[in-house]
Amino acid sequence: MRKAALVVSALLLSAVLGFVGQVTLRTGPDRDGVVLPRDGNSLSHLGDSSPVLNEKADWRRMFSRPSGRLMTTMAYDSESDRVVLFGGSIFVRGSTLHTDETWVYDFNTNSWTFMNPTTRPSPRSEHAMAYDAQSDRIIMFGGFVGMPTVFADTWAYDFNTNTWTDLTSGMAPSGRVHPAMAYDDESDRVVLFGGSTGAESDETWAYDFETNTWTDVTPTARPFGRSGHAMAYDAQSDRVVLFGGLGQFGPRNDTWAYDFNTNVWTNLDPATHPSARVSHSMTYDTESDRVILFGGDPGVLNDETWTYDLDANVWENASPATGPAARSGHALLYDAQSDRIVLFGGLTFIGGFVDLPSDTWAYDADTNEWTNANPQEPGPPGRWRHAIAYDAESDRVILFGGDTGVPDGETWSYDLDRNAWSDMDPVTSPSPRWGHVMSYDSQSDRIILFGGETTPYVYEYSNETWAYDFNTNEWRNATPPIGPSARRDPAMAYDSESDRVVLFGGYTPSENLDDTWTYDVDTNTWTEMAPQQRPSARSGHAVAYDAESDRVILFGGTSGFSPLNETWAYDLNANEWTGMQPSFVWPPARFNHAMAYDAELDRVVLFGGETDSRYEDGETWLYDFDLDMWTNATPTTGPSARFWHAMAYDTQSARVILFGGSSGDDETWSYPGITLPGTPAGGVPWFVTALAAVAAIGFTVIVAALLIRRRWKGRTGTKESDDHGK
Repeated sequence: MRKAALVVSALLLSAVLGFVGQVTLRTGPDRDGVVLPRDGNSLSHLGDSSPVLNEKADWRRMFSRPSGRLMTTMAYDSESDRVVLFGGSIFVRGSTLHTDETWVYDFNTNSWTFMNPTTRPSPRSEHAMAYDAQSDRIIMFGGFVGMPTVFADTWAYDFNTNTWTDLTSGMAPSGRVHPAMAYDDESDRVVLFGGSTGAESDETWAYDFETNTWTDVTPTARPFGRSGHAMAYDAQSDRVVLFGGLGQFGPRNDTWAYDFNTNVWTNLDPATHPSARVSHSMTYDTESDRVILFGGDPGVLNDETWTYDLDANVWENASPATGPAARSGHALLYDAQSDRIVLFGGLTFIGGFVDLPSDTWAYDADTNEWTNANPQEPGPPGRWRHAIAYDAESDRVILFGGDTGVPDGETWSYDLDRNAWSDMDPVTSPSPRWGHVMSYDSQSDRIILFGGETTPYVYEYSNETWAYDFNTNEWRNATPPIGPSARRDPAMAYDSESDRVVLFGGYTPSENLDDTWTYDVDTNTWTEMAPQQRPSARSGHAVAYDAESDRVILFGGTSGFSPLNETWAYDLNANEWTGMQPSFVWPPARFNHAMAYDAELDRVVLFGGETDSRYEDGETWLYDFDLDMWTNATPTTGPSARFWHAMAYDTQSARVILFGGSSGDDETWSYPGITLPGTPAGGVPWFVTALAAVAAIGFTVIVAALLIRRRWKGRTGTKESDDHGK
């Protein structure tokens, strides 16, 4: 009876665990996870086992500019001399995510600033914005986050107070996608035309900020209904100019002018004009008295720059010598104080693949010149296959080497508190390389570097051991007579309990390796541990030392034929590798990912990598050794999918630092961890408490069943022996 009750209780517990862990399911002996689909708009996590993610859970880019996006909008605040950007669509882990970010750009300092106002419109793209000069407010209307969620709200942004205000009230245009707006300075009205409401609209609306009223002024004669068109207000002619867009029968190439005073649209029908297109952008250059148009999608992406003279009714293809790549869905406006057209973002194709560049360009109509004004990240040039380690004594992240097109030999340090990179430029350093590994030995206060590929594509690998002292900014070649063979792409971590650096695997010119080595800085000796059981030969795997459990955790890698999804733990004291068997959920097989141990959270953090289809991955996973449990903690905001990046945990700031990789280049990101529901700081995760409660209930059920059975047996005169059930 006890055994039966225990079996029932175990099944009950398994059922509960199966319910709360229902994010990734087993698919067979390879144990590769199949991730259930997520909502393409919110990237929400399925299953109650997913942690509740708050703002602290997101990755934070140590920003110098917005991430690449399309269908965003910008407006120029002439009072503050700032370009204001809101929203747009970005690609995150293969899905489209709509943002609610507010950024401002200062042309004079060539700098973007993330404003992060407390109250703001909900995430969206394909909305419309215009600057109301008399009220000194940015007016925004409409947009969507995916059908059927289309917005009909009106918002105003005040840069001086960094405040968005919801002005939605009374009569207003119906919800719509990709309308166009322009501010008529003479009449002090924001003019809106068109947009998609399910059908292509041909309505004209006017908005008065002073009275907060929308008025439907649609005249009898007007442009055909459309969306994805562009408009700009020509101040000298006091006309709103419209071009192109997507009509009922496809892209259009017509040019119209609207006079608010007479409420008349006029089809200008110029002799020469840009080809039919959609998702282009236009703005009015007051200095040259020209409307400027760039890009769009007339069937293929376009990189043309056109100017329009309303007085002469003439379009001219400016054909500058250089300029932004062909694109659509970008944002464009005129900075009056700098007399420059500013362009940001959009959708392009690079090497046949869709790309959302985060580039900023400036156009001078007088000289017909585009200038790439993209603010550079203040740190190392973009790279991959580099290594980083955190020096706890100096509170610095140290970076060395990597692939910048050629093997690199630079040494950089990063201070999270100041968000500043410094080029250390030591006198002596290892030769340029990539595919090496680094760990920080806290007892000796040294960064240890091993291996790597020094000459690309000819299989010249290194077996050198180097030690770096941040305090003296000195690298020392510590290569002992005996040590691991030359290799690239091994994995290495420092075991602080044993004061040893642990290295596993890697790739030689002929094969993957399965050897385990430890390094003692004090005696400068490598020792091959040769444990009886160990992971299979591999490279491109990642390891991290779990200080709480005193284990080196290994995940993934490639055997040379396919990526792996195994989790292993190494106990240096016992010299034992243990193949872990996490239940219910684990990362899909991958290699060239990165891991770091978050001591505050007591979790190993994994990000990115290459999957079996050679796709870049952008998931964030957490591993708890005590529970032998992986959790998909992929937050709403995070680095783009990538591989061959590097990560380290900053103990003083309690942040995981990520740099570079196959995409993202020169980006620096920090990950602050997650807050599990019902978990006080340093407390027990909610699901552990829940499982404990389930176990307690199960135990109570068992005891009650036994008591009832004993009482029933007593009533019927049945006697149980003292050793029954043993």
